[in-house]
Amino acid sequence: MPADSSGAVKDSKKQPGVPDKAVRIVKTNGEQFWSYDDKVNWCGQLSFKNGQTIPYEKLKEVDISPAERGGFNVRAALAAGTTYEGVSDLCSFDGENALGGFRVDAADLKRVIFPR
Repeated sequence: MPADSSGAVKDSKKQPGVPDKAVRIVKTNGEQFWSYDDKVNWCGQLSFKNGQTIPYEKLKEVDISPAERGGFNVRAALAAGTTYEGVSDLCSFDGENALGGFRVDAADLKRVIFPR
């Protein structure tokens, strides 16, 4: 299905009008968006409370859930085939698709899938 007027996509499988190099964003309510890979702004890099950072170019998929003591539990699957887990403060996800720019608050993020 193509994106609706909000820029949301209803199915995460290959869809007409969604570029192969699109970043897919899944919200906690199940709503899905896509963004051009080169139009993503998500705090500059994925940063964890223990000081570890991961550049976006290395990310394949990021799963997010609320942490008990504030912040978010993050499981990052890397393009190299490894996984890193930790707690992050995250920030809102900004992107741009064919309809224009959008923002998803950090508390509403469930999964981000990069085209790697």
